[in-house]
Amino acid sequence: MSWIQSQKRLTKIYIFTTAALNSCGILPDGAEIKPWLKEEIGDIDPPPAQEEVDTVLASMWSEGVKFHGVTPDAAAKFDAHPLFGKAGHKLGVAKQ
Repeated sequence: MSWIQSQKRLTKIYIFTTAALNSCGILPDGAEIKPWLKEEIGDIDPPPAQEEVDTVLASMWSEGVKFHGVTPDAAAKFDAHPLFGKAGHKLGVAKQ
């Protein structure tokens, strides 16, 4: 059994969302998901729904999390990502 399977659903979705942000070159408050944990993301069952990701992302914004782009194309990757930009999110602005 992987570590992620032993966690509560909210923790799983938070890790999933943070890993997706990391794939865009964005570190929320400097958080970077470690490779061993990224490997376990596929063990999340059922897979995270868009609404769950939206909720976690909105809570990050409401809590004042700072999104640090670590690559020059981070904002463009965010805008192109199906969980974020294509889902109607704006970087650093809660979806209405």
